[in-house]
Amino acid sequence: MSEPTPSHGASADATWLERLVKPWMWRWASYLFALYIFTLIAVYMAVAGRSVSFSYTISGQRAVAASEPIAWRVGVRDLAQGRFLPGATVRVSHRDKGVLYAGRTSPAGFADVNMTLPALQEGPGSLVVTVEPRGESPAEVEVPIEVGRSHPPDLVEAWARASEQLREDREAMRGAPPLKTDSGEELPRVGRGPIAIELLADGHDTTDGLRSTVFVQTTERETGLPVPATVTIKLVKGVIEGDVPRQVQTNGGGLASFALVPIGVQRWRLEVAPREEGGEPSVREVILTSKKKQYAMRLKSPLWKATDELKVPVLTLHRTGALYSDLVMDERVVFGDVSGIGNGGGGFIFKPGAPPRPESGVWLLKLQVYGHALAPGEAVDVRYLALPAPGLEGREALQVVLERAWGAGVRPETASALLKSTWLRTAPTQEVHEQLAFWLATLPHDATHPILQIDTRDRDRVALATEKESWRGPITGLLIASGVVAALIILYLVVFNLLRVRRRSQQMLADLHAELEEEGEQGLDQIFAPGGNLARTQALFQLIFIFATIALFFASIIILLQHL
Repeated sequence: MSEPTPSHGASADATWLERLVKPWMWRWASYLFALYIFTLIAVYMAVAGRSVSFSYTISGQRAVAASEPIAWRVGVRDLAQGRFLPGATVRVSHRDKGVLYAGRTSPAGFADVNMTLPALQEGPGSLVVTVEPRGESPAEVEVPIEVGRSHPPDLVEAWARASEQLREDREAMRGAPPLKTDSGEELPRVGRGPIAIELLADGHDTTDGLRSTVFVQTTERETGLPVPATVTIKLVKGVIEGDVPRQVQTNGGGLASFALVPIGVQRWRLEVAPREEGGEPSVREVILTSKKKQYAMRLKSPLWKATDELKVPVLTLHRTGALYSDLVMDERVVFGDVSGIGNGGGGFIFKPGAPPRPESGVWLLKLQVYGHALAPGEAVDVRYLALPAPGLEGREALQVVLERAWGAGVRPETASALLKSTWLRTAPTQEVHEQLAFWLATLPHDATHPILQIDTRDRDRVALATEKESWRGPITGLLIASGVVAALIILYLVVFNLLRVRRRSQQMLADLHAELEEEGEQGLDQIFAPGGNLARTQALFQLIFIFATIALFFASIIILLQHL
């Protein structure tokens, strides 16, 4: 057997690409390419793995007046735990005026922000709320505001709505089934006799299970003039806790009051005997419905003088849980500071000058107590307060309120009679305050829910989804391009090496066949032909397997990224 020629060695058979790119270069290039692919995937996974951990709610007034108090309620919600976080730092600032408020969220996860707005130019503006949960980076939220001029609340409008509410109540009474005595006798809706009897709870409604004050008013049916009288009270049907007085005496203003703890609905029978001899008695049966408000305020007086703190004791059916209180005056809001006052509940204190004071006359304030910071719902107790100008006493405040009630058509005969009466000039302070509370109780007591200005949860989620989408497209394109490049390089290497190996094999077989013929031996075509076909088949399957693996790998990565 002759020696093989050296022309078939590796160096002689090398192509220009093999001579240019050494084997170690291919190896490092494959390492760097794999690192590049996994870096792309890691970058996108880091972006796709981000989520909104916290959201911030800001509720309160948007329309503000320069140099006047404003109030916001800032909440920090942990989205993973589904609760509001206590102890988060809250700051409210103006770009030019600096920090206006700094504090922390309460154990319930809210910060009641009371602050005085500095002198700002009228028109659109903004304040910046910075929130920093414990152990987290601070986040800023810009809140738009509308700076305008201070304007007093419209007291006449409130009484006009009260008059409309009275008309609606009377219409509803006309359609209701009549009350009947136990013997089946139908009772007139307004009662019998010359004296009209009204039963009205302080705060417009009694509270189920909590001590409530109820007013009894007696007036002449024809003229509306207040009538001092003795009223006998009898519970016909229903349940109450404890006892109520059997009789009450209405004063010169035609008013008396008693306390009770109602349970559900009660039916009361009121019998009135005039104090004057020969007067005809009157009788009326009324339905008193208590609401499940869960909270009841115990105000000492409906009058808030400019120099006094306003203390608001609160009775509640719940021994635990958050409690909130605010003063609403027109579109302006002031939050109360939590205090320990109150028996069997909690309480709040409003500092003197918390809301702006009228220069003359009387303003109305709506005082609310509720248990849910963002949505009080029906479980809210609402009262009205009279806010007099400096120097006005309760008697003058009552006179202003009666004038407004008369002008709005709310019990005009009674209001006019009280304005002209000697009682208004000589009545004791307690009776004056009681009369004031009664007239304020006739106002509509619908709750004013805190206005939710900003909730960053949806906004942050949309922003994060947009950011992820902005990364997903370019990275997906790069992965597709990288997969195509990798497939082309592998195709080139596999086909090139396959052709080179085939060429070498054919040359070696030809040389070996020639040598065997020289020695007179049988040719090897039939021996090696099946092996060559098998080698080509194996190479083809390897090529298909490599391409399928590459396609499956990149398709899986792209599909995964599309769903993150």
